[in-house]
Amino acid sequence: MLVEPNNTGKITDSIEVHKKYAVDLASVSSVGNNISTELRIPLLVPIFPRPASQPLMYTHALDRDVLLEKLTELKRLDLQLLEMVNDARSVLASMHIQVAPKFFMNGFSASATFTNRFSFIHPGKIKALAIGGFNGKLMLP
Repeated sequence: MLVEPNNTGKITDSIEVHKKYAVDLASVSSVGNNISTELRIPLLVPIFPRPASQPLMYTHALDRDVLLEKLTELKRLDLQLLEMVNDARSVLASMHIQVAPKFFMNGFSASATFTNRFSFIHPGKIKALAIGGFNGKLMLP
């Protein structure tokens, strides 16, 4: 399985804006879409909000504020993503599609930062990662 976190590129309190971008990422055009098609593996694009009401909370980059957030819908997005992966595995298993325990991750810009930070927090879950347009200090597990 390949996971490519969404990166809407803007803040908004409308989850529909983030959903539309994630659906486009998964189905129209993205590096993750191309990679998953070429490798013939499932692609998971989680929809994480980036609320305008909390403009310093950079959810799409999995920043420190996000990891310390206590509000239920934004609490520990990394753990929420692991649950999404587990749920996707269950759905795929019901369709007789098996996926490896470790998964690939891909991201560009803020989602590259998310991917980098996620892999540092959960190195045992990642098979490999590819990031582009990365801003910040690269952390290796």
